[in-house]
Amino acid sequence: MKKMDKSQLYLEEQKAFNILSDAGLEVNIVPRGKDNSPDFIVDGDDGGYVVEVKARRDSKKWKNNLNEKGEAFESRSLSFGRWACDVSRDALKQLKAADPNHERWWVLWFSIECKAATESMFQQAIGTLFGVRQVLDFSAGKVWNCLYAKPGVFERFREIVAVVATDGNGITLCVNELANDHKTFSHSILHETFERLGPPNSVAELIKNRSYFLVDPKMVDRKDDAALRNYLGQKYNLTKLNFLDMEEHTASVLLPK
Repeated sequence: MKKMDKSQLYLEEQKAFNILSDAGLEVNIVPRGKDNSPDFIVDGDDGGYVVEVKARRDSKKWKNNLNEKGEAFESRSLSFGRWACDVSRDALKQLKAADPNHERWWVLWFSIECKAATESMFQQAIGTLFGVRQVLDFSAGKVWNCLYAKPGVFERFREIVAVVATDGNGITLCVNELANDHKTFSHSILHETFERLGPPNSVAELIKNRSYFLVDPKMVDRKDDAALRNYLGQKYNLTKLNFLDMEEHTASVLLPK
């Protein structure tokens, strides 16, 4: 199988390659082939990493409507997207193929390449990792984000220790505290690199610094909204709770040249 160089990578893969290299890591490109394989095997830090890059682009329907009609409309959840679970499941197979004994840290890289509502898609990706839902307290007129209100990527796929999410302008590291190797990862070069930019997203950080609620999946049936509302009401001393599961509706118009 022929070796690949950086120039043969897709744009989102080149961005990931550059960030990993700038962190002082040795990034080895895995040649594309018929078998499932990740994008990078990364050395230079303890046992190393296996990294798979997944890009999220605009839907074909959105692009076709914009090109053919000059306008396109979309709606999306602000906190949870099925696409992120689906691509994470695919990525897990690729990571395992390269590291069947799980001797390295497994890292997924979300590259948000959408032109429509990029920031919303970025936040949706993060919400899907942590299983976020929005909770409204009618008595206080206040909305909170609630972690593990549904099974997210980190809960479903605990082999993935972290996800890097980028949207062209922003970049963040999300750490899976449910992963068995998250404590060793907290001392990794990649973690320390992102720490210099600000605290990586984790359950502890989101609760402490952003006032997120937290559900203990062992204590409540999350498929039962009434039971979930009662659980959160008792835990946070609130009386009139409901779930918003908000959606964002966007319109895009192609301007004449």
